[in-house]
Amino acid sequence: MNKILSYICLVFFLMWGTGSFADEGNKSIDKHELEKRVEKHLKDDNVSLRHNVKDVYSLVDVYVKEGSVEKAIELYEAALRSDSWNLERQLKYANLLFQKGDVESAQERATLVYEYAEDEQLIKQAHKLLKSTGYNVQPSIHDNSNKTTPGSKVLVIVPIGEVNKVLLNEVVDQLEKIIGIDIVISQKAVNPGAIDRNNAGKYVSFVMERIQKTVKPEFIKHVMKENNLSDSDMKTFIGQVCFIESFMKKTKVPPESIAEFNVNVKKLTKQGQYNADRLQSLVLKKAKEDKNQDAVGYLGVTEKDMYAKENNFLFGWARKGVGVMSYCRFRADFNNEPQNRERLRNRTVKQAISSIFFVMGISRCSNPSCIRSYPHNLMEHDQKGINLCTWCRKKLDSFKKPKKAITK
Repeated sequence: MNKILSYICLVFFLMWGTGSFADEGNKSIDKHELEKRVEKHLKDDNVSLRHNVKDVYSLVDVYVKEGSVEKAIELYEAALRSDSWNLERQLKYANLLFQKGDVESAQERATLVYEYAEDEQLIKQAHKLLKSTGYNVQPSIHDNSNKTTPGSKVLVIVPIGEVNKVLLNEVVDQLEKIIGIDIVISQKAVNPGAIDRNNAGKYVSFVMERIQKTVKPEFIKHVMKENNLSDSDMKTFIGQVCFIESFMKKTKVPPESIAEFNVNVKKLTKQGQYNADRLQSLVLKKAKEDKNQDAVGYLGVTEKDMYAKENNFLFGWARKGVGVMSYCRFRADFNNEPQNRERLRNRTVKQAISSIFFVMGISRCSNPSCIRSYPHNLMEHDQKGINLCTWCRKKLDSFKKPKKAITK
């Protein structure tokens, strides 16, 4: 067996799990060597510079650590010309500009981050910086206190696990404008528990497939025999992990690569999909516990991906009285897009409207431009308008009309 080939394959497997090689930031950085590399990168075109921009940021961090603010700012200006939508770095750049005393430029960059960032912590950090510069900007906070008198229709939004509160507040404010029904965000999130279908299984299966395609069957049998692994064991997640670890040790894979594999497995075990039926039952349980007589329904919201039955993934899963939706596949990081909170908000609002109507017992409409039309994919979801069609508006108006009292 070609051990070198096996090692190359295994390094590739590790890349598949993390999206990159093991972090080189843990190694000691030779400042002078890094400066030489960066000097060369800065002479390249934007495409090449973008490809090597991590080196530039590494040198920026070195300069910041040693207090060379001017040098760091100069490098940021060069790096961000080719990597302008790196909002995390834009915010760090804004902080340096503020530190230097360039308040106007700091506000401009921080405002960019505050308006476009999808990550809640990044939004809060941008807000904090803007506040420090004297820029008056208020975070979006949905007010649950000013609700109508008892008896009015209210929809309850239930966070499932950790969700982006800034996004949720903005979405709810927009929903109220579109449907004209008061919406309350539950102050207590539902605990979704463990992931129902995690990504670790896919990762380990992928590694096993690559090993089986690269390595001779006799060697695989040899490793199995040494570890008392049967054919049935090799079909299980635990058996495959045991085999891969033994295989890497047997082929003299560096200990750090084996450690990286184990880190990937542990991390991916926490990533994956929730069963939408189970989430729906959790939201329904909360609805029964609340005993809110004014609630027309409950809609759970999660940032994790969902599936149900034969559906590999779902944007939403709802029926009369209760529903759940996910904004996981609307996020920039999921689709390898630049962050854009307005786009994320619009995508989430469209799905929420669709789910809310099902919760209210109103069937799907057939107008492709309506906010409630059924999308086969994200592209069709984006193509939908942000308004209700005439048919849906009439159904909504009919739903909101108070029921006539029955007289005897």
